[in-house]
Amino acid sequence: MSTIPLSCLDLSPVRPGGSAADVVDGAITMAQHAESLGLLRYWVGEHHLTPGLGSTSPMVLLSHLAARTGRIRLGVAATPVAHHPPLRLAEDSLLLSALSGGRTDLGLGRSDTDRIPRTVGGDQDRSRVEARLLERGLGTFSGRCDQLLRLLDGKEPGLHGDPVRLLDAVPPQVWVHATAAGESSGYAARSGLPLGIAYFARPTTALEAVDDYRARFTPGPYRDRPHVAVAVSALAARTEAEAADLTAGYDVWLRGLDRDRGPAYHPTADERALMPPLDTDDAVALEDRLRTRVTGTPHAVAERLAAIVDAVEADELVVETVAPTLEDRLRSTELIARAWREV
Repeated sequence: MSTIPLSCLDLSPVRPGGSAADVVDGAITMAQHAESLGLLRYWVGEHHLTPGLGSTSPMVLLSHLAARTGRIRLGVAATPVAHHPPLRLAEDSLLLSALSGGRTDLGLGRSDTDRIPRTVGGDQDRSRVEARLLERGLGTFSGRCDQLLRLLDGKEPGLHGDPVRLLDAVPPQVWVHATAAGESSGYAARSGLPLGIAYFARPTTALEAVDDYRARFTPGPYRDRPHVAVAVSALAARTEAEAADLTAGYDVWLRGLDRDRGPAYHPTADERALMPPLDTDDAVALEDRLRTRVTGTPHAVAERLAAIVDAVEADELVVETVAPTLEDRLRSTELIARAWREV
């Protein structure tokens, strides 16, 4: 029986014609389902100018869920700190903690648009559009995270040398999320914070990030030893044939998400059959993510997930599931949760 806690990451995928209300309703259903299955955490992403993903304001969404769950931890994985003043993050997370009874996780990350050129129609650079619309703040990732921690710890200087006073609430559990070795993994290590590693986003560099984190880890007030949660994309079905049908459109969805080309939703197997295959450039660019996604029957999926956890020496497992419908995601989450207990 696995002793590694299982959690879920909900990217809030949107179907054609889906509304903001559908995103909220789906998140409520997913969070309550995850709680009923005994999962430790329900995390949502933060994405902007991405029509296929509905979690644009995680704190708003999570505050809605706080009143509709009672045990599961609620968090964001991860909020790009460049898009939010540290004071805003501190105040929002403390208020969410008050609403949820101290069940808040605050995941910090660097924006993908800092590293990957993406477009929004024509030749506009998506990173420039995001920076303009979100009024991206100045300062380094580490500097902004330092200020956030000082605010949460009551150590940020205010007027007359007295510390800034914020809401009296249980501080959130702060995480740093990374996809590769570098500034994020290094910051988590020297600050003694837990690390969330997005294996599903950059599988080829995930192990490097974990190795860098462990090698540079400094015990501190938050953790006395390294602590790693690995996030993996997975989908389980009762049979291999059913799993194959449910994953048939994943390549098209991933291309729309990562490459800004094609549908912004996950097509069904029938819809995918009417679409052309990926061209060579897209197939090469997405090869790692397609190859390392875990799909199949519940036992087979759980065995492969356990192998990834062992390879990373992870302390927690987070499963991200994208499928054509909400019902498919709910069923997959349940099948994985039950199989995970038996690994």
